[in-house]
Amino acid sequence: MKTTIDQLLGKTLTSIAINEGNDEIIFTVDDGNKYLMHHRQQCCEHVLIDDINGDLNDLVGSPILIAEENSSDEPSAEQAAIEE
Repeated sequence: MKTTIDQLLGKTLTSIAINEGNDEIIFTVDDGNKYLMHHRQQCCEHVLIDDINGDLNDLVGSPILIAEENSSDEPSAEQAAIEE
């Protein structure tokens, strides 16, 4: 079943884990449910968690008041330097 990030609204996180490949985040909430954030790769694309504003652990223990998804087709500064 597909879920959206706004399903975390009002829930209290007990832990957040990022996998070794930096392409998935697991959110565990106080009712024991876990939510997996990941992207199904298509063909030759490579998607990873490039930047997180703030410390994820600051989210643990407090209800989630805002949850939104942002994406960009623009290459990061690091990718742009490699492509040049």
